[in-house]
Amino acid sequence: RYNMTITNNSYSAVEGDCSYSGVYDFYAQALDETEQQYPTVQHVFAAGNDGGLNCSPYPAGFGTIPGGYQPAKNTLCVTSTDKFYKNAWDGSRGPVLDGRMKPDMAANGVNVFSTIDYTSYEVASGTSMASPQVAGALGLLTQQYRRLHGAVNPRGDVLKAIVMNGTTDIGNPGPDYRFGFGMLNTYRSLQILNNNRYTTNTIIN
Repeated sequence: RYNMTITNNSYSAVEGDCSYSGVYDFYAQALDETEQQYPTVQHVFAAGNDGGLNCSPYPAGFGTIPGGYQPAKNTLCVTSTDKFYKNAWDGSRGPVLDGRMKPDMAANGVNVFSTIDYTSYEVASGTSMASPQVAGALGLLTQQYRRLHGAVNPRGDVLKAIVMNGTTDIGNPGPDYRFGFGMLNTYRSLQILNNNRYTTNTIIN
């Protein structure tokens, strides 16, 4: 209705609870259904700051993605790194309870200078600071997509694929439970978009 295509969500349903970590519940299901109902809206969620937990049987810090919103399948879940691509000590790590990889990707969330309240600025850290950077990058990609396609908004799943596949791979080679697909790289994602290196199709189960 209002041409909104991206939301940033720097919150979680429950924090600090290993028994709820990675649970796909009615919050996640509702988000996935919303993405199906409104395919041109992409929701971006902070991965959470539970990386300091020990959630057995996983190694310390892993299996700490909060349950609820973050395990949804169609959203983007973003964890935090510093400016040198080092995982923030408290950045939540996957997997989620059913074994799927989360987070989806990473962005700088350590010592970020940003707005606070209505007229102030502060330096803050956390996945809540990383997630808006990905949402902002999606805004730029949306603007360029509209320029290339006659002011038509892109599908959220197209944006998600482009921004994830444009990341800079860090940590273990390939996607992993610490950084997802890798570090936000808006330039590479723009190259994917500008050179039409993507497609939309369906497959049968």
